[in-house]
Amino acid sequence: MMQEKKLIIHIEDDLLIQYTWKQQAEKIGINIQTFSNYESVNLDKNNFPLEVYFFIDQDLGDNHKKGCQVLLELYILGYRNLYLTTGHEKSDFQEFSSKFDVIGKEFPKEIITQSI
Repeated sequence: MMQEKKLIIHIEDDLLIQYTWKQQAEKIGINIQTFSNYESVNLDKNNFPLEVYFFIDQDLGDNHKKGCQVLLELYILGYRNLYLTTGHEKSDFQEFSSKFDVIGKEFPKEIITQSI
């Protein structure tokens, strides 16, 4: 039985970070889709399985939702592999710790490869 490739949705407004993540994911055979903002993604359970991994930047630019707001919406929809990528302190998001994890902006190879 062939294992289905893990899918990552990465929402980040910095194109260089997007490019770096895409390169790193391809190196280890991970399917990644990158978007510059939340509004570009049609977040519907019919489009993405609940097992998908979401990595969302906290600061997606003016006039866009904050990453933590997007992650809370995803949590309500039933998604559980949720990560906020930010340069902010993890303690700034303590109240959300039961819903998503807070990590830096670097490609999270350890998180992604732990369940392959």
